[in-house]
Amino acid sequence: MKKIRKIDVPQKDIIKKLRVAAYCRVSTKYESQKGSIELQKQYYESYIKEQPNWLFAGVYVDYGSRSRIADRKQFQKMIQKAVNGGIDCIITKSISRFSGNTVDMLQTIHLLKEKGVTVWFEKENIRSTDKNAERAITIFTMLAQEEIRNMSENIQWGFKRRFEQGVTLNNYKYFFGYVVIDGKLI
Repeated sequence: MKKIRKIDVPQKDIIKKLRVAAYCRVSTKYESQKGSIELQKQYYESYIKEQPNWLFAGVYVDYGSRSRIADRKQFQKMIQKAVNGGIDCIITKSISRFSGNTVDMLQTIHLLKEKGVTVWFEKENIRSTDKNAERAITIFTMLAQEEIRNMSENIQWGFKRRFEQGVTLNNYKYFFGYVVIDGKLI
């Protein structure tokens, strides 16, 4: 019978696999965006699993246009897992998908950084642990926040002009007590 010899490998020579998760979000719950989110989920799961030094730690998905991260259940679940040591790196499509609010973004990035967790914003190719990353993240988040505000103002302006012209909003299925006939509430 052969004798088994134990070999001590120095800790620095052991390659630790990164536990990597992805975060995806779409702004609405419309059926058309469900296909988009499915493609994102498949892409990130496949991408993470293909990396030899990564372990798949999940894909977290939120639907809806809530810009406050406190309202996103899957986001909160992912952050908690990261804080508890279950995730080393989070990949997300872009800064605006992660958070459209500068204060929320910076607080979350700081929390994760304290725990040694990196966030990689793929579109901008920024990692939260890069030198000067915080400045770039702040600028991109502020731009995203301003874009959301401008979009909201443009939509409200359009609604106001339509109301002034007597055109009703008929993109809703049900108006309690009314029916929509030829674009008019009756």
